[in-house]
Amino acid sequence: MNILINENIEETFKSGYISDLHQVINHTKGFESFKEYDVLFSKEDPLIYLSFNYEKGLFLSIKDKKLKVYEYKKEDVLNILIRIKEDLNKKDLYNHCEDVIKKYKVYLKSFEKSKFKEIKKGEKTIKEGDFLYTSWGYDQTNIEYFQVLKIIGKNYFIIREVYQYNDPDKESQQTYYNVLPTEEFLDLPIKAYISNDGYCSVCENGYKRSLYCWDKKSKYKTNSQFGH
Repeated sequence: MNILINENIEETFKSGYISDLHQVINHTKGFESFKEYDVLFSKEDPLIYLSFNYEKGLFLSIKDKKLKVYEYKKEDVLNILIRIKEDLNKKDLYNHCEDVIKKYKVYLKSFEKSKFKEIKKGEKTIKEGDFLYTSWGYDQTNIEYFQVLKIIGKNYFIIREVYQYNDPDKESQQTYYNVLPTEEFLDLPIKAYISNDGYCSVCENGYKRSLYCWDKKSKYKTNSQFGH
């Protein structure tokens, strides 16, 4: 274990800058901000904030108005996550460790060798590097873009959500956008499924969404300020 940052941020609290924790983290010695999905546990009074950058093997702690960042070997990350979860559970503190652990295991699978380079089901073919998207919503249209990271079986593959941007060649209106995918990852990897007849889907938190192959055209998306 190596301590990268050990800084008293009491002055940051006094200035009111603490209102955005991610800004605080990013502000501290210019350190790269931890993402929203890295959060394991957060409490406001007194402030305790635990976050884990699973890709870099970094653990961040804000406690007693001190910010610390520890570096771990990547092969130790899973054990560290499990120990943190057990400690928080013993103290009966609600946390997000289990979700991060599950997704971290999927992330590890994305590096394993696979004998599958693509999946062909019905008239559909899925291969590494492909972009897929979801289109869903009630009284509105939400779009999510994903990139295929790894084929891990005859019916399963790993995807990861990416950021999106407005199509510069199409005019956006007040109520909607036309969006395209980037290659910058937004969230943790997740496992997706393709049925034998070619239907693709992803399920998170009990909610199943259809996945469609991207045709390299921008997709209509409702402005978040409008719709249901």
